[in-house]
Amino acid sequence: MSKKFSCLREGKINEELMADLENENFTQRKLTARLQQEIELKNKAVAEFKAEVHGLKQELAAQRAGMTELETDFRENQAKMASLQKIHNQTKVYLEQLQARFERFRGKIIQAAYCAPGAKFPLNEISDVEILRTMQKIIDDRSQFHQLLTQKGERMPPLFIMETQLPMKSKPISPKKN
Repeated sequence: MSKKFSCLREGKINEELMADLENENFTQRKLTARLQQEIELKNKAVAEFKAEVHGLKQELAAQRAGMTELETDFRENQAKMASLQKIHNQTKVYLEQLQARFERFRGKIIQAAYCAPGAKFPLNEISDVEILRTMQKIIDDRSQFHQLLTQKGERMPPLFIMETQLPMKSKPISPKKN
């Protein structure tokens, strides 16, 4: 009988052990299922992060391309601005030269118009329109006088000199200093 009791005890211990193993197995399955869900969620989050990183990389590449294009445009605009500045400066110098020539021409016209015998020098400032009228009057008077002389048979050089007939002004050659 002791063998029977011992077998019963062993059977009971086995049953308890089996129940404990089944409980532990059940707990382990629950834990495994929960861990698998967590892994799936983490994998999903990793996939979302990878997609976000990919999108950010594309955005960064587009921004870099845009920056490169802007830098190129900036350099081109700087070159254009430098060119326009040079043209502006050249134009300014040319304008100043023209103004100086105009003032010399204006002075010569005033001298020719108002320094002639019998001419009255004006008391007020002379306007450009008055100078133009006076110059036109001088040209008309000289043209009429030239025509009158030509009609009388006098040999006169032409009034208008062609630019190709103008003598070239040459600068005197100065010896080099050693």
